[in-house]
Amino acid sequence: MPYDGLSLYHITKELKKLIGTKIHKVYQPVKDEVILFFSDKDKSMVQISADPSQARVCITSNRYDNPTTPGSFCMLLRKYLISSQLRDVYQKDFDRIIVFSLENLDDAGRLIKMELICEVMGKYSNIILVNSETGKIIDSIKHVTSLVSSYREVLPKKDYVLPPSEKLNPLEYDEDTFLDLISFNMDKNTSAAFMNTFNGISKQLSRSILIDIGCEDVPLRSHGGKDEILALTDRFINSLKEKTESDGAYLYYDDEGRIKEFSSSYYSLFEEYTAERTDSMNSATEKYYLSKAVKAHISERYEHIISKVSTLLAREESKLDIRLKELDNALDSDKYNIAGTLLLSNMHAFKKGDTSVEVDNYYEEGMPKITISLEPHLNPSQNANRYFKLYTKAKNAVIHLESLIEQSENEIYFLSSQLCYLKNAQNASQAEEIISELVKHGTIRLKKNQSVKKDIPSAPLKLMFGENEILIGRNDRQNDRLTFKMANPDDIWLHTKGLAGSHVILRTNMGIYPDEALDAAAKLAAYYSKGRESGKTEVDYTFAKYVKKPAGAPAGKVIYTNQHTAYVTPFSPEDLGAVEMK
Repeated sequence: MPYDGLSLYHITKELKKLIGTKIHKVYQPVKDEVILFFSDKDKSMVQISADPSQARVCITSNRYDNPTTPGSFCMLLRKYLISSQLRDVYQKDFDRIIVFSLENLDDAGRLIKMELICEVMGKYSNIILVNSETGKIIDSIKHVTSLVSSYREVLPKKDYVLPPSEKLNPLEYDEDTFLDLISFNMDKNTSAAFMNTFNGISKQLSRSILIDIGCEDVPLRSHGGKDEILALTDRFINSLKEKTESDGAYLYYDDEGRIKEFSSSYYSLFEEYTAERTDSMNSATEKYYLSKAVKAHISERYEHIISKVSTLLAREESKLDIRLKELDNALDSDKYNIAGTLLLSNMHAFKKGDTSVEVDNYYEEGMPKITISLEPHLNPSQNANRYFKLYTKAKNAVIHLESLIEQSENEIYFLSSQLCYLKNAQNASQAEEIISELVKHGTIRLKKNQSVKKDIPSAPLKLMFGENEILIGRNDRQNDRLTFKMANPDDIWLHTKGLAGSHVILRTNMGIYPDEALDAAAKLAAYYSKGRESGKTEVDYTFAKYVKKPAGAPAGKVIYTNQHTAYVTPFSPEDLGAVEMK
């Protein structure tokens, strides 16, 4: 994933269209992310993420939920940034640092000059608001104390210090400094040597440029002495400069149509993939990250609920395992009845005080000898009655355990289903609907200042794949409504085999449908299930008329017959080219 200095260079170039406009709203949809709303004609939204695995800055078209209670950093940004004007946006020394220069008036009408500094550096990513005139940090989305970093503290009222780096700006550097730094990398492969010497050069970019200029990625020393290294560096930097002058961007797809990489200019390194050119680096960045983590902000927002449901599910699965073992023992109750009967028939063969007796087992062919344990403090009659009591207790236990096992299985189905729906929720509204079911079920309790979503039935997801309509349930109630109210008898019903997930309906023309539509529906059923992160997933499909609701079964739980099984890889609607219908 080359979100490197070149990527940020192009992002910055495209963001310059916002210079002169004002910020009129600020959201913080999740802990490490803010959205800035600008007043340009396109009503642009700039997404800034300091998430370690998804750190980025880009213009977004995706709509994010505004939390009811904003975070403290969001409140601070609103105080300083709303109505502020963007005076400039620039990249720092070709590094993964982008700076928004802003001006605003304080409560006394005085002009305040600020910089919103976005450090896009993996686990060290941060969003920092700095007073430009004093150089002091106003606040940051992540605080860094001296216990974490002895070089720089990122705390309110501290001086802002750039992240430590001895690398050079590849677009502006002097030869002597370069030769000094590169000397420490002569034994490294050429791609690594340039990456360690210049800011913003990712491994992918470095290797791609070497391919472009026809240079082997061997130890740098192998290319010769000082003059040869300088000549190679000139070719490398000239190729990089050509890439800075390109427009648009590229997305790279594997054979199954999944986005694997993205870049600001064509990377020869990714020639194994199918390249698609896009209009802008911002749109390519957004599409890439949406394809990888469209629900990351939802998962983080409801992480505590997901964690609790996961814990309850694991506990219930453990209880079921114990009960199944107890049932196996209870089902073996006939041995107690046989022992009691044999003791009654052989009361002359043992007496009080004996610990065991060996008798003929006339319940088995050949009447083999069997040893029966005895309680020495009981007489023969009492020992026989003891085994009859154990038999009666075991028989009663079977009935009780079968009831408990059914309860556990239903609870596991419910919890695993809700967990799957919650993890797959695309927005807060869908998540809240699932949470309301958890509250009604008694799985979770809300705090006094929280409320349950109103009981308003929501509609399943409707997609068009070519000429075919595909409907997908996103919770248990939607699943029941979809399968038993909306589906026609000759529509195809699909569900992952043995895994929690959505009911999927493929509309047919009186039972007739194209194979590619069935394949797409199966891939969507796998995607909207617990098997989303798996490779090949089994999906059962049958006509909707063969799906039944068992008496007393919980919402979403069904039985079906006449099914076939498809083995598919989960695909999102976007990857399949399916279009959502409102």
